[in-house]
Amino acid sequence: MTRPSTDVPQWVMVDEGWGRKAMDFAALGEPGNCREYVAVHHRLGVDAGDRLLDVACGSGLAIELARLRGASCSGIDASPRLVAVARDRNPACDIRVGDMHALPWDPASFDVVTSFRGIWGTTPEAVGEIFRGVRRPGHYARSLAAMGPAYEAIQNVGEAEFHRAAVEQAREQLRDGLPLRAEINVVGYLARKPREAERA
Repeated sequence: MTRPSTDVPQWVMVDEGWGRKAMDFAALGEPGNCREYVAVHHRLGVDAGDRLLDVACGSGLAIELARLRGASCSGIDASPRLVAVARDRNPACDIRVGDMHALPWDPASFDVVTSFRGIWGTTPEAVGEIFRGVRRPGHYARSLAAMGPAYEAIQNVGEAEFHRAAVEQAREQLRDGLPLRAEINVVGYLARKPREAERA
């Protein structure tokens, strides 16, 4: 048994495990995950115009399915052999070989970031790097638009203006390295039955 050189970055060795049978994984293994990919994309509301990054993208099936929903997709994986398959499936997408702990894109480059069995207990730092890559105000605006109370506002000012105003408000709530928080004004009403109704 050969031991890997200590000079080789840890993420590079991933190809030995996942990439050694890249074609078998792409043709036989990954299709079994198809329903999971579709369900997550549906839950996230992935749609035309979204910029999506798939971390540890493997052979690119999740990217292909997101692309079919209209998203502009990118991907990163440690295995050059899997990336070759992913690029072949998605020739117009930006798919790179690299380390998910050091994403080679500018901060806030993506509306949505997914990872299917790519982040494990041994790689928690990747979550912080992914957080850096997400456009939080845009995602915040989309979540607001999906809520019932937004409906009347959108009917009055239009979806584009609602989105613009929501992004502007979200920027005011940004805190470096922390999730968005916003104040919500809640109005409640208390009522009591008249005593006569209680006796009846």
